[in-house]
This record gives sequence, structure tokens and C-alpha cells, in this order.
Amino acid sequence: MSAPTSTSPSAVGRVNWRAVAVWSLCGALALEVVCAASAYFTRGLVVSGLLRMLMLLNVVPVLLLMYEKERAALAFTVLVVVLIVPYEVPLGLRYLKLKAESERFIEHVESVRDETGDYPEVLDDYDPGSVVTEETLWNYVVDERRGYVLSWTVFDPGLRHSYTPARGWFYYPD
Repeated sequence: MSAPTSTSPSAVGRVNWRAVAVWSLCGALALEVVCAASAYFTRGLVVSGLLRMLMLLNVVPVLLLMYEKERAALAFTVLVVVLIVPYEVPLGLRYLKLKAESERFIEHVESVRDETGDYPEVLDDYDPGSVVTEETLWNYVVDERRGYVLSWTVFDPGLRHSYTPARGWFYYPD
């Protein structure tokens, strides 16, 4: 009697748990790397470092795969993803929206300066849209030495993203 082939009736519906676990681990690692990198901009260096250390837990599924414990490897991979990804993805998306709005804002301020020769003191005519809320602590101040300072936060008020024409983008505490 021969072993079932991929076209035989007994092989239909059979799940290759090893392939599922390996591909899930690869996808999880990619997503975790993006989230840990994003955390630097949304929650700071310390949290980003902690997430990178949590990623080391992915050694466990690799070891489980070596001992042919595919379902356990898959379950552990899901556990690590649940620890890292769900909170960081919305913050990363919020960061990207705020950064895009900042670029639009900078273009507006620079166009006003090109027209009038000065940076506007008040921006009553500018609508930042729904991405800018009280939580983002969006702040614009004209500064004689640096031109102006635009700053905002994604999550923690102590972590500010700022822009000045003289310095460009910077991040505090950087």
C-alpha cells in the first residue's frame, strides 16, 4: 500500500501544520519588526527596546518546530503577536497621519511666508482636519530665531515630534 499523495482522497483536507506554523512565524516576525520600529516614534526608545526584547520570544516557536510541535509553535507565535501588535498598529497609523498632516501644515505656512514675507502668527484659515485632536497637543509658535516651531505628540505628552525651518524634524527626548 502506497502513501497518500496530494491528490488522493485521504490527503484532501489535511492541514500541513508545519507550513502553517513556519509561514505564520515569518509573517509575525515581519509585523513585529515594523511595530517595534514604529514604537520608537510613538512610545519612545524604552518601549521600542522592550518590544524588541519580546521578539526574542520567537525563539520558542523555532525550538518547538525543531521538536515537531507545530501546533504549539503556532499558538506561541500567536501569543507573541498578541503581546506586541494590537496596541502598536493603531499608534503607528496615527503617527503616519499626523506626520502627513504636519507636512501639509508646513507647506501651508511656507506658502503664507512666500506670499507675505513673514510666518503667520495665527492660523485661523488653516483646518488641520480630524487627525489633530486635543490628545495630540498640536502646537505652532512663531519663533524669531528659528522661524517657527511645530510640535505634536502621538501618545505620550513627554515624547514630542517637532519641526523648525532651521533644524528640520527632531524628536524629543532624542
